[in-house]
Amino acid sequence: MGGGCTCQSSSRDRIKIQKVGNFMISIYENKTVGKGCKRTLAWETSCTPEEVQKKIEEFWDTRVTGDPVGWITLKMACDEPDANAAQQIIQSAGMNLFEGSLSITFDALGNRYDLPPFVINPPVKYGTPKSSQLILAGNEVWELSLRCPKFDKDLVATVNSSDKVESLKSFFADTHKIELKAVRMFYNGKELKNGDLLCNYKLQNKSVLNVFLPALVQNEG
Repeated sequence: MGGGCTCQSSSRDRIKIQKVGNFMISIYENKTVGKGCKRTLAWETSCTPEEVQKKIEEFWDTRVTGDPVGWITLKMACDEPDANAAQQIIQSAGMNLFEGSLSITFDALGNRYDLPPFVINPPVKYGTPKSSQLILAGNEVWELSLRCPKFDKDLVATVNSSDKVESLKSFFADTHKIELKAVRMFYNGKELKNGDLLCNYKLQNKSVLNVFLPALVQNEG
């Protein structure tokens, strides 16, 4: 699930679902956390603190573009709790902050470095597994095919089994530029409900979900 998508969850909060690799988070577009160069949009996740830490380590271990020294510098800055000290780390390495934020930086050679908020600040809310079964399910990564008669090809989504149905629907809606409320998903004849976890529906890797758009409404813009 590349990129991110936006859906309105309430009259006050707008949430963007962003995916980095196989890690999906919910970003609040109208809330911020952190100070100075470490200020980012607030975010939450269905993962536990241990799972989030693993995803952070995976992020730093898989950086291949730009200068390796640049990534090491950025990791040091992100690990530094004091925003002023973090900025000094960046400046001493000859790197520049775009609009004063660690989210986008440039090195002396012009290489650009983009950081997701989860490596800069902790979430405002972690997931809380309610049983050992949920903990096990949360460690599974699935590749699901989303099949809709209105489109020629299946849309493939990589998800965590503990993700909510709504986040998967949001990804589908954003990709095809339609409204979230128009999307209905079914598996083995059973409709998936927004607030449920994907692991509640006995899905597995390579499962095919059927998507119907009975009230298709194109997003504006």
